[in-house]
Amino acid sequence: MSNTAHREKEIAIDSFLKTTNFHPNAHEAIHAAGILVKQDAIKQGWQPQQAMAAKAKDAAEEVLKAHEQRFRQALQDYKDQAKSKYQADIDLRLSAHRQWDDVIGAVEALSKTQAESKDFWSSLRNRLH
Repeated sequence: MSNTAHREKEIAIDSFLKTTNFHPNAHEAIHAAGILVKQDAIKQGWQPQQAMAAKAKDAAEEVLKAHEQRFRQALQDYKDQAKSKYQADIDLRLSAHRQWDDVIGAVEALSKTQAESKDFWSSLRNRLH
C-alpha cells in the first residue's frame, strides 16, 4: 500500500471516529470486546488475551524442552568422556515422578534416622510431631 493510500485510509478512519463518540485512538473493537482483547502489535490485529497467553506458554515450553535436551546431552557427554576416577552414577532417566520419589524417599530416610536417635533434640522433635 502506497503512502498516499495509507494516509487516505487513516484520514477516513479519523473522520469516522470524530463523527462517533469514540476517542480518536480507540478502535470500535475495544468497546465491543471489553478487556479480553488486546492489540497484537506484530500482526496489527486483535486477539483474545487467552490466545496470546497460550502462545507465550507454548513458546516457553519449547525453550524449556530445548534446554532440557541440551542438559541431557551434556550429561551423556560427561558420562561418556570422563575418566574413570571422575565417573559419577548419573541417572539420565529424568522425570518429575522419579524426582519426587527421590525427594520423598530422602525425607522418609531422614525422618527414620531422626526418630531412632535418642538425644534431646530428637525427643523434642518427636513430641512436636
